[in-house]
Amino acid sequence: MTALFQQLPIQPAQPYMIYYDSLSTVKMTENSGKHERTKHIEVDWHFTRDQVNAGKLKVQHISTTLQLDGPFTKALPVHTFVELISKLNMKAIHA
Repeated sequence: MTALFQQLPIQPAQPYMIYYDSLSTVKMTENSGKHERTKHIEVDWHFTRDQVNAGKLKVQHISTTLQLDGPFTKALPVHTFVELISKLNMKAIHA
């Protein structure tokens, strides 16, 4: 996204936000220390942590029930499913 915005030329007013439903993952992006349990983490997590430390990216926790991708990625209770797809202007024809 940064490369695209630089070509347009658009500068974001604040860091890009990523919302994630795993509180431990959010904490790992904030913690710059290396731990025994994190030595096998993929390179993209280290890149993300570096971007957070540089102030270019912010990772924030969000409840699983509030993530709009939920209906596409996991089984949800019917009321949660209907609520989330309605926020996407979709309609559950079988719910």
